[in-house]
Amino acid sequence: SILTRTQQTAQTEDEGPELSEIDQPPVIQLLASIWFGILAHSTFMCYFIIFLHQIKNASVLSTPLPLMVFFWGSLTIPRPSKTFWVTIIAYTEAIVIVKCIFQLNIISWNQEASPNNPFYPPRIVGVERNENYALWDLLLLLMVFFHRFMLKSLGQWTTSYIARKIIPSKLTLATMRSSTENNSQPEPARFHWQNEQQTPASSSQDMTTSRDQIDGEGTSAEPPQEQGTSKEPHSEELVGVEGEEVPVCNDKFSEAVNATAKKYLEPAHDFFGNIISPDGKEKTNVYAYMFLCDFFNFILIIFGFSAFGTQQGDGGVAAYLQENRVPMPFLLMLLLQFALIVIDRALFLRKSILGKLVFQYFLVFGVHVWMFFVLPSITERQFNARLPPQIWYMMKCFYLLLAAYQLRLGYPTRILGNFLCKNYSIINYVLFKVFMFVPFLFELRAVMDWIWTDTSMTIMDWFKMEDIFASIYQIKCMRGVESDFPQPRGVKKAQMSKYLVGGGALLLIIGLIWFPLLLFALGGTVGVSNIPYEVTLSVRIGSYQPIYEMSAQDTAIHTYSEANFVEMTNLYGKSRSAVTFLENYEHTDVAAVRMSNSSKVLWSISPPDKERLRAELLANETMIVHIEWTVSRKTDVKDFSGMSPGTKNIILPAFEGGKRNPVRDDLAALLAPDPPANITNVAIHLKNVFPKFLKVTARMIAPVPQLMKTPSLAQTWSDDSDKNSKDQLYRNVTLQLSINPSDPNQQWWVIHEECDDPIFQDLLGKIPLNSCDDIMMFLFNDKAFPEGLSFISGFGILGLYTTAVIVVSQIMRRAVSEMAPKIMFDDMPYVDRILRLCLDIYLVRESGELSLEEDLFAKLIFLYRSPETLIRWTRPPEPGTRDERDDEEEEEDRREAEEEEDERRRGLRERVRDE
Repeated sequence: SILTRTQQTAQTEDEGPELSEIDQPPVIQLLASIWFGILAHSTFMCYFIIFLHQIKNASVLSTPLPLMVFFWGSLTIPRPSKTFWVTIIAYTEAIVIVKCIFQLNIISWNQEASPNNPFYPPRIVGVERNENYALWDLLLLLMVFFHRFMLKSLGQWTTSYIARKIIPSKLTLATMRSSTENNSQPEPARFHWQNEQQTPASSSQDMTTSRDQIDGEGTSAEPPQEQGTSKEPHSEELVGVEGEEVPVCNDKFSEAVNATAKKYLEPAHDFFGNIISPDGKEKTNVYAYMFLCDFFNFILIIFGFSAFGTQQGDGGVAAYLQENRVPMPFLLMLLLQFALIVIDRALFLRKSILGKLVFQYFLVFGVHVWMFFVLPSITERQFNARLPPQIWYMMKCFYLLLAAYQLRLGYPTRILGNFLCKNYSIINYVLFKVFMFVPFLFELRAVMDWIWTDTSMTIMDWFKMEDIFASIYQIKCMRGVESDFPQPRGVKKAQMSKYLVGGGALLLIIGLIWFPLLLFALGGTVGVSNIPYEVTLSVRIGSYQPIYEMSAQDTAIHTYSEANFVEMTNLYGKSRSAVTFLENYEHTDVAAVRMSNSSKVLWSISPPDKERLRAELLANETMIVHIEWTVSRKTDVKDFSGMSPGTKNIILPAFEGGKRNPVRDDLAALLAPDPPANITNVAIHLKNVFPKFLKVTARMIAPVPQLMKTPSLAQTWSDDSDKNSKDQLYRNVTLQLSINPSDPNQQWWVIHEECDDPIFQDLLGKIPLNSCDDIMMFLFNDKAFPEGLSFISGFGILGLYTTAVIVVSQIMRRAVSEMAPKIMFDDMPYVDRILRLCLDIYLVRESGELSLEEDLFAKLIFLYRSPETLIRWTRPPEPGTRDERDDEEEEEDRREAEEEEDERRRGLRERVRDE
């Protein structure tokens, strides 16, 4: 029997109790919690699989599924109906069948390769041939059937019976009396609707319903019985409905159309009416989570914009900032996302259910059209080809689900303050500090709240109110921390806490002071080698066309090997200054630049200019030879192109030592109309033309004096500032003019380095990769900062000190100084009463009591204007006593709780009655 089985079960439990969930390992408890969470939120899991199905398919066939979720299922009160789930199941099965049919080989597009086009018809429709074409459809069906099983087990799958409404039309109510004697037939006693008029035609065609037929088949036609049948006092009375079918055409046609429209449109009318109606709804507030979803998408667009636009491989947002340019599509997407956040905030503050519903439908339609049709046409790739759009769409789906939840339950009755200010913990304090630290966020929120909230305050009074509340809230949080971690009186601070707090502050200050110098000192360690990609050299006499132009690129620029660098270091081993200089570089920082002796361009000077140049050389005025070299390399320095020029001017006076300058005379002879026969053998000596060693920094280049001297040579450069000594940093050359024998008009200049001087023979000739057959230059390049530090290093040492360090020091100075005027407000020991007054202002504002709002705000301002009253208000209550304001608050809370409980019960009763 049942009793016996119950007793046996009880005995078994007493003998061997089952292992409870608390006794399970933590991993098992976690898995069990996840499983129970899935069981409790199977509806959300179905929605999630539908969103994944849309992301993976992104076709015309799959788009109706999320649209049904957002347009229908998620907005149904109190939960999605059976019809919705049956429609989802039927449509998904239809998708599987359609896809299966289009997998056959007889389909024309299955016999050829699919083009890489997002709008390829089979692909955009969703019938493209694929091995796993039904994977996500079957997964969706599995999840929906699991949800169906859960609803059946809870008894929520069967639709509650809704009584059929009868529209009265020529109806007659008749009372049927049955006699117990002679099995006489029941007699109808007719009653008519009060709003209907009895007509002879209707009385002759009355339709009655007997008791037996009601219990059995239903309604049937009976001939009317005559009056006068004997009546028993205990006879049964049955009520029958007698009606007359009247052709529709006999009534007004408009009434028939209205009745038909009402019949088919009434479900939609009830659907939207339930959403808009505030009756019987449990108010909720999920705006904070909706804002977080929108904010996440905003950040995603900033850092993943390349996945949303046509720009490919342009470096992303970091490149835009470095190049000081903003693409228009990027700006439009950011503005649109920002505008959606502002509109959502406005609807939330106005508590507009109808506006939010229209905005919801517009957003659902716009998101799906943009993401699955417009975006692929712009980017020319499929929606699911990149990860950022998929993440954006999923977060937007979560936002839309939260918005639908908000619509089903309605907006909260009161919107009081910031959602971060619901608790007074240290976490809330830190989050609120971050909120206040974000530029313009506090001001933007305050202005929007003032615009879309009914208030009697001016905008400046509103800012005063928000500033007071922010200050009081932070003080309240700090007093809570002090109460949680009390400090005994007269006890010195623990050394550990002093080292943690004080040591951290000390390291921060020292780091800010020395950070610029430390950054650039470590540049050689953390930087990367940056060899030039082009070096040019040109020689020009006066203002005329250059006589020599040459450049070195690619294979003409050789990076030193480690063996070459060691050999050079050993060569300067006896020179302390040279060794010190070389220690700042590695072998990858040294480049040997090889340039040809012959100019790369013909000297195509015009005959008149050539004659003028010859005349100036023969004149007595001083002439100048301009030497220019340019080093080009990659750079991340702000406002710097990466090209570092260097120049040197060689003065050619008309007389030297009282005699004509031979260099000028030789040049004039070469330019004569009848040059000498051995013109190609004439060599003109030019001193101090180009540097042998160059130091290349981030912004400039300079010769290297340390490598142009050695203790074994007395003729090398000295450390004085004499100009003639500095000229010895440059190498002497010989100039020759070459002429094409077949075409005398083709002329070019040839430059050779003079290699017969002692410094070349004893020092420069032994340098690795150096040669006298070409123009050789050796470049020592400073390392470039990595891309992550290039934005900081671009300011330079002085820039960092004048911008970052000084600005941060001023901010820190304001934080630790000028505290005396704020002591009265920052050190209030008990702020609960003022905080309660601020909350009362919010409460009366939401209740529409604007006069009371003005009075309470005036009271708050008076407190801040009266130090004596403020001190009395912020005095902590005596231990063991109660503050009368606490009693008032408890009484107010009790009344509010009772009102909310009554409202909840009324809503529950209305919901049960509707179901």
